[in-house]
Amino acid sequence: PDIAAPDVRFYETATAQEVDGRLRELAALRAEWEDLVGYCALAVRKSQLYRLVGFASFRQYSEERLGLAARSIEERAKVEERRWASPALQEAKREGLAFEKLRLLAKLPEPEIARWTPRAKGLTCVALRRELEGEAERRMRAQGRLAVPLALRMAAVLAAAVQAVRDLTGRPLPLGTCLAVLARHFLDTWKSFCKRTRSRSRKVRERDEGHCQVPGCSRRATHAHHVLFRSHGGGDELDNQLGLCAFHHLRCIHAGHLRVVGRAPEALRWFLGGKAWSGPEPARRSGGGVEVSAG
Repeated sequence: PDIAAPDVRFYETATAQEVDGRLRELAALRAEWEDLVGYCALAVRKSQLYRLVGFASFRQYSEERLGLAARSIEERAKVEERRWASPALQEAKREGLAFEKLRLLAKLPEPEIARWTPRAKGLTCVALRRELEGEAERRMRAQGRLAVPLALRMAAVLAAAVQAVRDLTGRPLPLGTCLAVLARHFLDTWKSFCKRTRSRSRKVRERDEGHCQVPGCSRRATHAHHVLFRSHGGGDELDNQLGLCAFHHLRCIHAGHLRVVGRAPEALRWFLGGKAWSGPEPARRSGGGVEVSAG
């Protein structure tokens, strides 16, 4: 039977801290149920129980019977299956890592999971994903390889483009050469439409790898912010600027809720509501569920 969702009402007089606290309570409640979803989804998928209740596929069962996004449920079942085959992931689960962190670690080779688990416990999901992506890129550079995850339809388009290059040249060119030909063709076709000077703002965002520099934010940096405002005597030097998303720049810093001081990119200090702040603290699992910190 359906389980009624908690009744949640926010009044106009509620503070940001009160809304945040209630949302954290709801997140902790949801986490208790989510631990079971992957296990049950794997059981239904592997046994094909969905066929016994009249569904043609597990995807159809997820969407029509459960009313949930099929991709999300399939992802949970896949992580659960990987966990049962991985002692390192099982240990990470026992140590309290949340699903999203387990999903990221599940992509690693077995010996790497145990090495990353202690670090994952002290990082937010955003920070962990970025560190893993950086590690994977460094490994690919060292090996002289390129690996990019693609949706099936995009992979089909790329395969057709590679075949078109081979057909035009009449030779079975290696994949790397085909990619170089495609890249050159793309640049020659579009470069006249993309002439943009590298503004100071663009240089700042490139230095920050296109990420909003507010701790824990996963958005792209679309603005460059002056740490010491120009109206207060700050200059346009690169170390006086950092990349921010529009929300944190306009709604948080310029609205007075969030403040940053120091020199970019390595020597910045953040203040939230006037108090020193280092970003949202990850939820910690306790014996009875999830303990949510008020970071």
